[in-house]
Amino acid sequence: MGIITEFISATQATWEIKSAIASSPSKEWRLGVWSETTGFPTCVTFFQDRLYFAGARSHPQRLDGSVTGDYTSFSPSKLADATVEDTHAVAFTLNANNVNVIRWMIDDDKGLVLGSVGGEWLVSPSSLGEALTPSNIQARRSTTRGSANLQPVQAADAILFVQRAGRKVRELAYVFEADGFRSPDMTLLAEHISEGGISALSYQQEPDSVVWAVRRDGALLGMTYQREQEVVAWHRHQIGGVSNQEGTLPAKVESIAVIPAPDGSKDEVWAVVQRWINGQLKRSIEYMEASFNASARSPLQSEEGYKAAILQQQREAFFVDSGLTYRGAPASIISGLNHLEGETVQVLADGATHPDLQVTDGKITLMVPAAVVQVGLGYRSVLETARLEAGAADGTAQGKTKRIHRAVIRFHQTLGALFGPDPRNLDRIEFRSSTDLMDTPPPLFDGDKLVDWPGNYETEGRMMVVQDEPLPLTVLAIFPQVHTQDLR
Repeated sequence: MGIITEFISATQATWEIKSAIASSPSKEWRLGVWSETTGFPTCVTFFQDRLYFAGARSHPQRLDGSVTGDYTSFSPSKLADATVEDTHAVAFTLNANNVNVIRWMIDDDKGLVLGSVGGEWLVSPSSLGEALTPSNIQARRSTTRGSANLQPVQAADAILFVQRAGRKVRELAYVFEADGFRSPDMTLLAEHISEGGISALSYQQEPDSVVWAVRRDGALLGMTYQREQEVVAWHRHQIGGVSNQEGTLPAKVESIAVIPAPDGSKDEVWAVVQRWINGQLKRSIEYMEASFNASARSPLQSEEGYKAAILQQQREAFFVDSGLTYRGAPASIISGLNHLEGETVQVLADGATHPDLQVTDGKITLMVPAAVVQVGLGYRSVLETARLEAGAADGTAQGKTKRIHRAVIRFHQTLGALFGPDPRNLDRIEFRSSTDLMDTPPPLFDGDKLVDWPGNYETEGRMMVVQDEPLPLTVLAIFPQVHTQDLR
């Protein structure tokens, strides 16, 4: 039998000849499954102490598992006439009426789950309770959704994958009652969110359970995912900056990855961001900072001590993109901003907003010295409600003329906010009172704000709350007072 010991190129290799008969050289050799001519695997995973490959161009439905514990050996047996043992390599091909190119593989407690162009498969032992071996293997198609060429993520007990067209994120989870997998659509209530298709997925478990996605146009999407609480909520994140010379296209996210923080306290979201900076197209690697986390008051903490602690947290609030933080002696000139040369930036100085400044020669000059300064590109955070349902004398309020005349907005640790019916009609909420000192920022607000609504008579009744400053904003509830006109 010929055994290749050194691979040089597609047409040249050196080998050592071994033979069962002494001094009788053999000229037999075997072409490998993967090569430059037959193609290489497109997906890989570990399962039951084997390394599995699949998706090669010449064998799109085949998966190959290594020898148990030996991840570099894929030989089916040591000798051609030897009995195949359980520890030997695994080679298996999916059987289907149509070609099912394998797109991804992932380890699951039910077996090895595969995503192919034509559906999702479960590869498991033929005999329950045993290990997957060359002679104890079966494949069963669980669903027929079809998968995009994109690695899925595992969240809790489910696998979240992108369907073949790239528009839908589906949850592949085992259902005990059906004794099989089901794949409901996670974008059903927000079909617009994935318009254009999804190009990347990643999962953040701490501090919040969020599935992050990159859309093909560079938009960053998030899906808050807490299935046990029946919470599936999509949100789109506007990244500060632009990606073209005309300034008409927003900054683009090209890739994302979730990496545990060095201290293990959280998962950090890292991204490759493309922007047009100072006449050039540039890319930067950035990570998402924990913007703000106001602590609750301790029972033993005085009112003054609690306010001082909140003010310090307010100074550390980070609500800018591609930003930097200065901490030190009070300073007016903040340098080190060469990556934002020529850009107009937002500034939070000692917890107070500062007029926007332009970066020149890598630095900005503050109007008043500050000890803690956050500098970066600004963005807008927008909360928009669905159409208001307030009821009417003869049934629903949907489709009827209505007017919101006042509203109570309940905030938590908030400063700075706009409100109104649409982006063209927004009023600002005042948080500074006559008792606040003029040389210090107003404190963060907890509680209700009663506002006169700037809208007019309309049929939709949507409400918006907007943050356009580098400050924390959390809306707990909105309580509108509305008049509905019944149809005649």
